[in-house]
Formats: sequence, structure tokens, C-alpha cells
Amino acid sequence: MRTILYNRESHLTDVFNALSNNAVLVDLGSVFALVSMPTAKGVSQMNAIKNRLSNKYYGSLVGDVKKFIQHSKGSDELKNKLVTAGLSGELNNAFIRLPWAEESFSTEIVHLGTHQGLVLSEPFKSFALDLEREISQREGSQSNPKFNWLLGSSANISGDPNGSITTLDKALSFGEQRGIELLIRFEVDSEKFEKGSFPIIECTEKSYRVCREGPGINRISKNMEKLGLSQVIERSS
Repeated sequence: MRTILYNRESHLTDVFNALSNNAVLVDLGSVFALVSMPTAKGVSQMNAIKNRLSNKYYGSLVGDVKKFIQHSKGSDELKNKLVTAGLSGELNNAFIRLPWAEESFSTEIVHLGTHQGLVLSEPFKSFALDLEREISQREGSQSNPKFNWLLGSSANISGDPNGSITTLDKALSFGEQRGIELLIRFEVDSEKFEKGSFPIIECTEKSYRVCREGPGINRISKNMEKLGLSQVIERSS
């Protein structure tokens, strides 16, 4: 498995070609992700690498947060609130789960009508934007041209009790074992990132739900409340 420190001018074509062949690993600072093209082939590649369980779903890596939110099925009021927060960086480093289809609809990337996207900070955001543009330009005939976000999931076997991979040695071992060609890293200090899977926030018209806690959850929750969304807390029976 090759490792690169991503630079657009040097690596964009290489990364696109690698993704066209198979899923790749990406170091997102807090956690290592398995990433694929937003196509049926990409989903199949992720399924094979992760031994996907039937109750697991893939999210997206989001560079263009405005387009991602506007593509959802929420009200204009909710979309406008989230776009403003997204463009100001208030949603960075969290999965935002939004209504995407009919509530009864599910696929590998849609769960009961919802889809979630990881809103990225720099330098990961620029990487995602580079690939979104490239996918739109070169893969329009193979994928939905409106859905150009890379698919992403934790770099592990589906349902692994040890959780997500957060260290380089484990990421390298996983990549070698699963036949992954490429690991993409960035020129950042990995020590400054709190380790763990990113939090998941599900947004509805007037409320939000924390579906998974993770690094930065308190900041994200405060930003949700600034938007006028109240937290729904599940009560145990």
C-alpha cells in the first residue's frame, strides 16, 4: 500500500484513478476513513472490504456543504439555517444527518429516508472539493451528477467491537490485510486532533438528536441550539 501527502497539483489524477479501481484510506486527523466513489461499484467495494453488515450505512465526505444541504429534503427554513452555519464552519467535523427520501426508503447510503454527510474542515475540505469537481466532470455518466460526494465509512470491519481506527499503525495493517492500494494523508499535526469517530447529529425542522457522540460534540450541540433547534433526548424505558 502506498502512502501520499496529498497535494492537488501532484496527486489529484493519481487519487481519482486509484478510487476508480477500489476504495482508499484517508487520514482525517481524528480517525481513518475508508472512502469510495459514489457509484454502485464504489458501494460494492466498500461492502467487500468491510464485510458490511445489513444494518450499517455509508455517509458522505462533504466539501461543498451548501450543495449538500440544499440537496436534502428539509424545509427552506432549515436548509437556510444549516447552510449559514455550514459556511461559517459551525458544522465542521460532524456528520449531519438530513431527510433525503421517503421515510420508508433505505439503501446502503440512505437509512429510513435519511443520509448523513461529514462536514469537513481544512485541509480535508479542499481534498473533498477537488474530488467532487473531478467526479462531476468525469463520472457524470456513471453516477448521479447531483450526488458527487465521496462515500465514506470507518476504516474497519463492519461492527468491529474495537471501534474505529485512530492510529497509523493499525490503519496500515488494515489496508494491507484488505488489499487497499492507497493511504492519503495531509501535512497537518495529527497530535492536535482529538481521536475518535466524528459525532452524528440528526436534524429535523425544529430539533436535533445526537445519534453518536464524538470529538467536539459540545461545540456542535451549542451551534445547533444557536440555530434555534432544541435537543431531543432519548429516554430509557
